Amino acid sequence: MRKLTIILLISFLAIIILASSVLSVNSNLQASVRVLLQGDVDGNCKVDIFDLAIVGLCYGQSAIGECSSADLNNDNKINIFDLATVGINYGKTC
Repeated sequence: MRKLTIILLISFLAIIILASSVLSVNSNLQASVRVLLQGDVDGNCKVDIFDLAIVGLCYGQSAIGECSSADLNNDNKINIFDLATVGINYGKTC
């Protein structure tokens, strides 16, 4: 009976040690979240004249290369809908 008690106590301590090491590993985890702002073409957390200029320069083109970020509604065309998205959100910040 005494051996069983000692074995159970050692097992219990081992479980506590393992659990605390897992908790200490998990408590050190960090994450970052990127907030996407509709109309923020250049990713500077502001919808401003630069975003409007990018969409304007790419207006009428396909969403490839440098113009891919200007396709705000993902229809593979830079058009009035993309300009409207910038206009509606103009002045907003993250």
